[in-house]
Amino acid sequence: MAAQAVEREGVYLDIGENVLTRDVEAYNTQFGVGYKFVDDNGIFDVRGSGLYQKGYGDEGDDYDHGTAFALEGLYKSPLLANAIRVLAGARWQTGKDEYTGVSLDGGGQDSSFAGDIRTNGYTLFGGAQFDLNPSLRLQALVSWGRNKATYDKALIAGPDADFIFNDDPEGDTKTTGLSFRLEYDLTTNWTVTAAAGFYRTSFDNIDADLTPAAAEWVFGDPSATRVWMEGGDDIKYSEYSIGARYQF
Repeated sequence: MAAQAVEREGVYLDIGENVLTRDVEAYNTQFGVGYKFVDDNGIFDVRGSGLYQKGYGDEGDDYDHGTAFALEGLYKSPLLANAIRVLAGARWQTGKDEYTGVSLDGGGQDSSFAGDIRTNGYTLFGGAQFDLNPSLRLQALVSWGRNKATYDKALIAGPDADFIFNDDPEGDTKTTGLSFRLEYDLTTNWTVTAAAGFYRTSFDNIDADLTPAAAEWVFGDPSATRVWMEGGDDIKYSEYSIGARYQF
């Protein structure tokens, strides 16, 4: 039978480097601070974190940067059979990505089609932690989340954005995932981590308000200002990370 892994109460700091793979790779650096409460009823871990997205692929120095902030809580049950803990938690996140868009005629990147995508939402997750030995822990989690995204109208409509849209279009996304995380205690204070996650994001329709002039131009009716656009196909992607944590 596996020996019980030791988790201490206290404040900790962590840093991680993430690679997110879609059609191209995005590189993220994440900093966090948290506190673990440990007693006979289990472990409750509260953590706040900030993320900086350094860009996509070879063009990362020119566009597609982003920042995000998250606040999460994770509950770990008391040990079951001296080796397993049940996990449950939630995360709230908000962020902003800066993009160069694609012109409406599909002609490729166009600097006039540029703007932010601002997101906020929540993620629920649960699973199990396997305490493999006093220094080694393996977590397996399933997750489900929703985000509301607000798209800078210039990102979609370019230099004609103020003529076409009254405000910035909005849409919802849903993401499901399966992830694994390994933690190894190097010393009493230092822990190294490695993680891999596999996700699928689905898009709802993007809703927007046209200006009366644009509605008349498109539909012949200046009152037909409420429109929606298809959100696109689902996106499957994966994320890999390594990191370190120092607990005081």
